[in-house]
Amino acid sequence: MTKTSTVESPRRPRRNGLQVDIDVLRSINRVRKAREPISNYAIERRAGVSAGRLKKSLKDLRSRGLIEDGMEITTKGYAFLEEMTGSVLRSLNGYGYWSDFH
Repeated sequence: MTKTSTVESPRRPRRNGLQVDIDVLRSINRVRKAREPISNYAIERRAGVSAGRLKKSLKDLRSRGLIEDGMEITTKGYAFLEEMTGSVLRSLNGYGYWSDFH
């Protein structure tokens, strides 16, 4: 009988709420651009979040006016996403304050 070795994959650090919100917005945008049916499952899969974290993120995004019912990104949401995924994230990543997972 031979021993099999198991290789553990390194665990990613847990993302904070802002990181999850941005990943959810990005995922909604990607699903819409791909003209795929929008569903919680599709967003969970693309954003890499659990159903519970997605529900919390969607509630937060709605309360901030970044999305509307039906997971429609608002004008404010697109402006936020553009600003955050531009120079802000690059700067934070450059100083080690952000890990871009997607």
